[in-house]
Amino acid sequence: MNENIILKVNPLDTYKLKLLVEESAVEGFRHIKRLVNDFETGANKFDTIKMGKHSLSLIRAAMLSESVV
Repeated sequence: MNENIILKVNPLDTYKLKLLVEESAVEGFRHIKRLVNDFETGANKFDTIKMGKHSLSLIRAAMLSESVV
């Protein structure tokens, strides 16, 4: 069984996040940009239990991604 682990990231590496958003948009994954926009505008700060496992996996992958250098 897969276990989701949520880690608090301080400070957020905005440069790597920007690269990830740009790369994901080129590949057709527009939802990554929406996740970042929702966080920046306060529409979703990802601090509720209502998030699904898929959203948590995306956030975890984005924060732990080493493919974006």
